[in-house]
Amino acid sequence: MVQHSRIFNRKTRSTRQRLKTISKAIAHKALWGILIVGIALRVWGLDFGLPALSRPDENHISQTAIIHIFASFAEGHPDLNPHFFYYPSLFIYILTFLYGIYYLLGYWTGIFTDAQAFITLYYNDWTSFHYIQRALSAVSGILSIPALYALGRQLGKNRLIGLFSAFLLAITYLHVRDSHFGTTDIAATLWVILCLYHVSRYGTLAKPSDLYKSAIFAGLAATTKYPAGLVIVSVYAIYLLNFSNSDNPRFQSLKAAATAFLKSPDALKPIICATLLAAGVFILGSPYLLLNPMGAMANLLEQSNTVATDFYNHLDAGWWYHLRYSFRYGLGSIYTLSGLAGIVYFCFNNHSQMRPIHLSILAFFLLYYLANASTHYVFVRYMLPLVPVLAVYAVLLSVRISDAWCKKVKALNGKTVMVSSLLLGIVAWHSFSTSLAFNQALMQTDTRIQARDWLLGHIQPNDGVGIGLVFTHVDLPQDYKRYFLRPPSSGYDYEQHAPAYYFEPKARLMDISTNRNEYNLSTYSDVQTLRELGIRYVVLGVVTQDLYRMPQFEIDAVHQVASQNQGLRKVVEFSSSDIPTPKENYDPLDGFFVPFTQPGLVKRPGPMIEIFEVLPEKP
Repeated sequence: MVQHSRIFNRKTRSTRQRLKTISKAIAHKALWGILIVGIALRVWGLDFGLPALSRPDENHISQTAIIHIFASFAEGHPDLNPHFFYYPSLFIYILTFLYGIYYLLGYWTGIFTDAQAFITLYYNDWTSFHYIQRALSAVSGILSIPALYALGRQLGKNRLIGLFSAFLLAITYLHVRDSHFGTTDIAATLWVILCLYHVSRYGTLAKPSDLYKSAIFAGLAATTKYPAGLVIVSVYAIYLLNFSNSDNPRFQSLKAAATAFLKSPDALKPIICATLLAAGVFILGSPYLLLNPMGAMANLLEQSNTVATDFYNHLDAGWWYHLRYSFRYGLGSIYTLSGLAGIVYFCFNNHSQMRPIHLSILAFFLLYYLANASTHYVFVRYMLPLVPVLAVYAVLLSVRISDAWCKKVKALNGKTVMVSSLLLGIVAWHSFSTSLAFNQALMQTDTRIQARDWLLGHIQPNDGVGIGLVFTHVDLPQDYKRYFLRPPSSGYDYEQHAPAYYFEPKARLMDISTNRNEYNLSTYSDVQTLRELGIRYVVLGVVTQDLYRMPQFEIDAVHQVASQNQGLRKVVEFSSSDIPTPKENYDPLDGFFVPFTQPGLVKRPGPMIEIFEVLPEKP
């Protein structure tokens, strides 16, 4: 390949010609630089909050891998049934495989004497297990960067647009944030990008292999996270649009293309094959949806009932909530508006030869958004599969604007690239600065770890500790006497969200007591009961999110007893910030205690933790 002394040719050419002159070697070096930025942002702070239950849903996935799958292999009767279907199984299977490698390495080096010791470590300190789980998600996020480079290059027909797209995704706050979490969202997003890449290739080259590859990646997306499988609509749309003669104006409409499609006797064969491929991959990744249909149906109905509860109705409907909150703060207002405007412009530009590809991507964007906007169950992470689409179209629009401006002022010699870079900087600034603030917060010690360390330095072997359940609790090792206190008739399924070692461990797994020592939360302020139980310290977690907060009257009761010196004394407090952070800054449905908006408002992750000492009865 001819090496260019400069990135851009100084001859008068169209912008597209000038942009294409960037050499492959330079593009690869630039991509490596972007990858370094993306890796740093996703690995920085990856161990946040451990060993506390600091991120919801991580324990569901890890305990499924350990309790149900790994343990069955260790006992000699392998069983791949996860008995948990809130998520599809592929991510859980991959994680179990990684845990198996971890066990074998530990066994060969003498760290684990047997599988029982491996499981015991998980029950006592799941730090290394969750680190592996988060690393799997982080690697998926990192691989998404070159994947979007390929998609951007394909859509823009030059390497520079691919580099711009990769850079924008590398620093996108919502993508950086969730790449730290050991859940399925980022992995599913990677499969969505790869599916759209092959959709765009099929739209350009019409090779059946690209159609089938796109279907395979759609199946992988679905078997990683159910809603991500909606990307299959792009596969159908591009096949339908590509089937018609795109040079003929009659077939520019979807209706005309559909009519031509239905009149062809052989038209259905490729799309049927693609559908079977996608369905086959989905079932291979989550086989027990078919092999254990009753268990799967029970889980899915339970999840559906959770979505339908009245608790969430006070939140905005998803179609508006995700625009004003998830995208606005997860990407930035300019970023979001640029991406949306880019989609509209390129899909309805009648002179674009790439229009069928843009329309097929739009079909996925709209279907996915509407499907997730139909309820008030509005986790911000649900929008992650749409983030790469907004990123690449924000770049395409920035370059198109720069191209139009530079032609108007007759600016040559690569000035289009300078203007595009400036516009991209404006689009990216919010995400980049927020990603830095978020990672800076993650690097600080979680308040629950501060409280744990304080307790370990002060409690004696026979001292009991009263600990609240769910995500505000402070975890202690197994050999400490603990009492778990929870609100009465809360309506929230605490049993399902307790720490992993309190899920029914089945005596075959570990020889430990399954007694939870649970008491009504009002025990916090019942000093006499606390003394009878031998509890020396009680731990109070206070949060602003309605879903995870204790009843206010319980908090007030504890404070009143302590303030009146009636047997409780507040000994220490650990807070994430000197100034209370408004609940509007937090994702209201996510028990993750770093603000989603303005994460720099807090010094460290975690809820406010108050520790009270139970004073001995006065003689």
